[in-house]
Amino acid sequence: MPKKCNIGRTVMADFNEFARKLRCRFHFGNTESRGMHPFRQKSFYEPTPACFELENYLDLTKFELSNLDLRNNYYNFTKEQQLGLRSLKNMQDIIFSKSDKGGAIVISKKTHYIKEGLRQLNSIHYTEIQEPNLLLIKNNIQTQISKMFDNGEIDGITLDFLRGSSKEGPRLGRLFLLPKLHKLSELVIQGIKKQNDDS
Repeated sequence: MPKKCNIGRTVMADFNEFARKLRCRFHFGNTESRGMHPFRQKSFYEPTPACFELENYLDLTKFELSNLDLRNNYYNFTKEQQLGLRSLKNMQDIIFSKSDKGGAIVISKKTHYIKEGLRQLNSIHYTEIQEPNLLLIKNNIQTQISKMFDNGEIDGITLDFLRGSSKEGPRLGRLFLLPKLHKLSELVIQGIKKQNDDS
């Protein structure tokens, strides 16, 4: 949820983007069916006003949004839930992560998470580098990308996409784990229930 002071600006920014997309759709039709390039850069093109009906709809919608009282907004959590979330956030010995599928949230002990990360890194797939030369790696990648373009293996849009992804400069990657969730068999579930009942 946006901060209270930013809600109005966020709503209007979302509306302006919505209006831009509607005008683009009016002028250019549905381009999705034409098979867009997978690496097409996001366009910030501002189209000219569309037909009277669409512009009238946008004006009325903007007017309605500007009259909304956004000061009295409410959190969708109770105070207890907010305190609980804050408390969880401040706990240093647990880590929240997404599961490998299904979008479930997994809570892991930090020590277990680190242990699993180290286990995966200590395999034949990874090599420890004492001093990573990021600039050299970047230059090698850029050289390979240019060669691929010169050889006709990639087109100009792909070239721009791959070059653009490194404009900010090389950065070290971050390792994060996606815990696997396994469905427990009915036998295991019954065993857990029995254990809980006994205790």
